[in-house]
Amino acid sequence: MIISELFYQEIAQLLSDVDQSVSKIKDVREQMRAFIVQLSRGIVENNDFFKVYVARLTDEAEKPGTTKMITTFFDGYVGRLKAIIEQGIASGAFRKVDAESIARASFSLMVGSIFMKHVMKVDLDLDYQNKTQIDLLLEAIKK
Repeated sequence: MIISELFYQEIAQLLSDVDQSVSKIKDVREQMRAFIVQLSRGIVENNDFFKVYVARLTDEAEKPGTTKMITTFFDGYVGRLKAIIEQGIASGAFRKVDAESIARASFSLMVGSIFMKHVMKVDLDLDYQNKTQIDLLLEAIKK
C-alpha cells in the first residue's frame, strides 16, 4: 500500500512539474516536444519509479490495485498530450486528427523505448529516440 501511495505521489509530482514547464511555452509544437522529452527524462532520472512501474507491468499484473497503478501514469500522459494536440487543432497548427489515438501511440513509443533500454538492455540513445518520435508525430499531424 505504501509503495502504491508513493507511486501516485511521484506520478502526480512528475506530471505537475511537466505541466508547469509546458504551460510557459507558446508554440503548441514546442509544447508537444517539451511534454514528451520532459516526461521521458523524468522517468529515466527517477529510476526507482520506473522499476516499480515495470515490476507491476511484468510481475504483479494480477494483484489488486495494479491496474489502477499502471493506468494512472497512462491516463495522465494521454490526457495531457491529447489536450496539447487538441489545442493545436483548434489553433490551426495541426490538422484534424484523433488526438487521443496520437497520444496513446506516443505513450507506447516512449515507454517502449525506455523499457528496451532499461529492461532489455538495448543500446538506445533516448534523446535521439524522443527526437525521432516527436518528429514523426509532428509530421503526421501537421496541417
